[in-house]
Amino acid sequence: ISLDAIDDTLTSDPPDADAENSVVDIDQNAGDTFALRSLWVNITSFGTDGTKLTFELWVPLNAVVTKVDSVDVAALGIQNLMDLFGLQEVHADGIWITVLTDSVSADAACAGTYRYAKAS
Repeated sequence: ISLDAIDDTLTSDPPDADAENSVVDIDQNAGDTFALRSLWVNITSFGTDGTKLTFELWVPLNAVVTKVDSVDVAALGIQNLMDLFGLQEVHADGIWITVLTDSVSADAACAGTYRYAKAS
């Protein structure tokens, strides 16, 4: 993950969310369930005049991709899945994490990595 143009609006919800706002993008595949096992994100900028990034967790509920959690992060530095959402893992048929800034300049930034597997 390397995002350097995070903006303040999603033009479309996952699974079609804007690339500049997509931290995790694990699309649904018929018959599969996935486990997001780890996520590390280094927040390096909130953008010009920005004060926070908002991370949102999306999963399918009753066949509808739904935002199930949202957290504001107001400190630069490293965050993990537990820091952000209080979860050690996420299990779902599709998993998406988006990020938004409160800056209108579209220049917030973060970088990191995630690992996932098919769950059985």
